[in-house]
Amino acid sequence: WSRGLGDVYKRQAAAARKATHDYNAVNTPGSLAFGIHTEHGGRISSVAGGVPVFDGDDVVGGIGISSGTPQQDLDCALAAVAHFEQVTKAN
Repeated sequence: WSRGLGDVYKRQAAAARKATHDYNAVNTPGSLAFGIHTEHGGRISSVAGGVPVFDGDDVVGGIGISSGTPQQDLDCALAAVAHFEQVTKAN
């Protein structure tokens, strides 16, 4: 169990019901949300790698991946969510 960036990503994604990379578009100079990554002691990320996990409309968790490039982290997180959805539909 790691308490690194992946942990931050998954907690944020689950709590906000939003993927971390969705914050990237609004976290730019001139935007009202610029600097959001500094909130909560720097525990908000605008880097790809965190995605919420839904069961219907309910958030049941989050996946947080870190260590690759942002695109690699996002691809891996999305693959994990796809696997979760496949397994839960099969049961």
